[in-house]
Amino acid sequence: MPLYEFRFPATVKTPRLARRALDGQLAYLGPEGESRTRLAMSEIVTNAIRHGHLDPDDEVHVTIDLTDAGARVAVRQPTRAEAAIRLDRSDEGGFGLHLLDEVADAWGVEPGPPGVVWFEISTDAGPGEADG
Repeated sequence: MPLYEFRFPATVKTPRLARRALDGQLAYLGPEGESRTRLAMSEIVTNAIRHGHLDPDDEVHVTIDLTDAGARVAVRQPTRAEAAIRLDRSDEGGFGLHLLDEVADAWGVEPGPPGVVWFEISTDAGPGEADG
């Protein structure tokens, strides 16, 4: 199954760049699965950029693993992913991880460093089976 890896600069443009990296790769998940995957990835990339205490020279590493069971996306940052551990709505923002909890079939955090936040979206059809 395909495995894609991307490195992006730690800038406010990174979530958009990461979403573009998914273009054309997720059709087998169906429209809902593709939408959920793009939304969840955008949220965890944004979280890494906004709360990761990254330097301008740092990079965010995105891994997209497409399997028969669905998609697994992991976002690694060079710093700790401690902001991802808290699901406190009293923080500024703070809704991204609640959204991730709603749209992903599974997700988790490896605090690090490096910190990693990952999620999975399941499907009944594997890559290449959507047209079948």
